[in-house]
Amino acid sequence: MPGSHESVVADHGGHTEMLARTLGISPEDLLDFSSNTDILVAHLTAKIAASIDPVLHRYPDPECVDLREAIAQYEPAQRDEVLCLSGSSEGIFLALAGLRPTKACIVAPIFSEYVRACHSLDIPSQLHVLDPGQDFRLTEQDVSALAATDADLIVICAPCNPTGAALSNLARLLPGLGKRTLLVDGTYHEFVHATEHHAPLSFQELKQAMPPGSRLLMLRSFTKWAACPGVRLGYALGDPGLLAELSRLQPPWSVTQFAQNLGQVLLNRIGDFRDSRAPLHELRGNMARALAQCPAIAHVVPSDLNFFLCRLRSGVSSQAVARELLAQHMVVRVCDNIPGLDNGGYVRIQIRTRQDNERVTNALVGIGLDQVR
Repeated sequence: MPGSHESVVADHGGHTEMLARTLGISPEDLLDFSSNTDILVAHLTAKIAASIDPVLHRYPDPECVDLREAIAQYEPAQRDEVLCLSGSSEGIFLALAGLRPTKACIVAPIFSEYVRACHSLDIPSQLHVLDPGQDFRLTEQDVSALAATDADLIVICAPCNPTGAALSNLARLLPGLGKRTLLVDGTYHEFVHATEHHAPLSFQELKQAMPPGSRLLMLRSFTKWAACPGVRLGYALGDPGLLAELSRLQPPWSVTQFAQNLGQVLLNRIGDFRDSRAPLHELRGNMARALAQCPAIAHVVPSDLNFFLCRLRSGVSSQAVARELLAQHMVVRVCDNIPGLDNGGYVRIQIRTRQDNERVTNALVGIGLDQVR
């Protein structure tokens, strides 16, 4: 978006620095609804991070032993089933480079880096787009179609970004998996903790249910549930032999010592994070009802997470909606470049505090259809 905000499509959400420069204001003056981090716990993460004394004169532990132990207890898993990453985005490229599938079937809508990684690595790929008429939930028709694909790698985001669907019936895919590899992006798994959606997404349950000859690789991230995208910290879960292959492709000291130390404390304080997230359910219900009253929005996709995907009315431009909000110093995620939503007509909006949510919904209610068509 060089020089103007005529286009408000960025590679990802959270581009507040870029947008602020364009507007000539401070990033602190932008209210960012385009990122999916849990703003309800940001104060807790900031306090924990400030208490960690970074060790600058030694290299990080290349094996991330202590953090892997903490992750293994949290999941649960064995320590050699954990590979620490500089964000789950690193895991996407490592996974595709290490697995080298002859073809990848990517269940969409999904985070755009999967398609980009396939293109970068010359891996043939196809999209299997979930039905918007079913609110992008996994149906029996999807299960049958994925069982019939000629791809040897199936990629799915569960819980799903950008739709907000938990996809808790993911295990239905397993009987038809055959000898394929299933790559599950579980970046948002913490948001469904202690709900009916949680258990089927656990690493242990899926691992034990995998059919003979198949492989499971899961990606996780601290970024969203702990509101720390600037730290870059994630991990992969899988067979130790597969993780060893991926580790050999990883740059040395990929995960900083500060990130390792922070990750351990975050997991030790997981109960505090879950308590801080307690208001999310009520905030989500209130915001869904408010968004449904906005003239430009045709449908609010039901969400199990901390954001909403909104389908705009026919003829309404997602970029025009975003520009109207940007003029009021609010940022939403234009979804035109998200695989599976690239026909336009969707925006994604983060759930923040009650006051923030009221500000963006009031602004949306005030935007007339003549302004965005």
